[in-house]
Amino acid sequence: MSKHLSQIIIEKLLPGSQKVSDLVLTISLSLNVSLQAVYKALRVLNKQEVVTIHNKVVSLSIIWITKEKEKFLFAEYAYKINKDIITRLLKEKSKVVFTFKTIAEQDLFWTHVYTLLAEKTISTRPRYLITPHDFFLYARKETDTFWIEKNIKKDVATRLVITHTTKADVLVTKERKKTLSKSAHFLLHENPLEQKSDTYYNILGDYIFKAVFDRKVNNLLEKIIHNINRLPITKVEQSEISNIIHTKGNFVFSIEKNKTKADAMEKKLKKYFE
Repeated sequence: MSKHLSQIIIEKLLPGSQKVSDLVLTISLSLNVSLQAVYKALRVLNKQEVVTIHNKVVSLSIIWITKEKEKFLFAEYAYKINKDIITRLLKEKSKVVFTFKTIAEQDLFWTHVYTLLAEKTISTRPRYLITPHDFFLYARKETDTFWIEKNIKKDVATRLVITHTTKADVLVTKERKKTLSKSAHFLLHENPLEQKSDTYYNILGDYIFKAVFDRKVNNLLEKIIHNINRLPITKVEQSEISNIIHTKGNFVFSIEKNKTKADAMEKKLKKYFE
């Protein structure tokens, strides 16, 4: 499919839905291409879930729109992070706190700033990810893939602790073991830090990342997670969890550099792995 043709279709649909026949005829005449070429391009876009077609009406997929929006949000965060914040975090005993409206916004920033600090942190100490649930594999594929590619290193152990393990978390762990091999180690059904199901931690050297989800939104998220019995999840589950990821609430994210505190947390964790 011509990339130019696909872009034209997307641009034509930005103002709203259109009848398939009207859209195809308009593009065919304006670009001087055959009707068959436009229909073929539409079928490919539909298969890629960029557009949806129902009752002879074509629309841009809400899921695709959301993904595109998040790409630019990610870039926006990359440019917005003040160098002074990173400089401050590199000093001894410092802490910064951020608030976000959705899990999606929090996750984008979280992924970006963790990656930035990981690049500046020279340490062979194991990195700990302590999460109530590992829903990122099926709910946040883009950031999850980015995180793994950038932060899972062969020469630095990554230890993932799932504190409130469900069947879905067990299934995710099996999938991760297939791709991460010996680069990551897993601990399920344990809660060494006695954290609540709405609180997520990362320990990166002397840095402590803490993400706290909005309680009401987290309850909705947990309800779906507890009902997931297989991977990949169904389209209905994907739609439901996507809605929750973008549901507005109060989400708090902090980064603290505190060697004493990080060491104490690590001491509670490493006995399960060593």
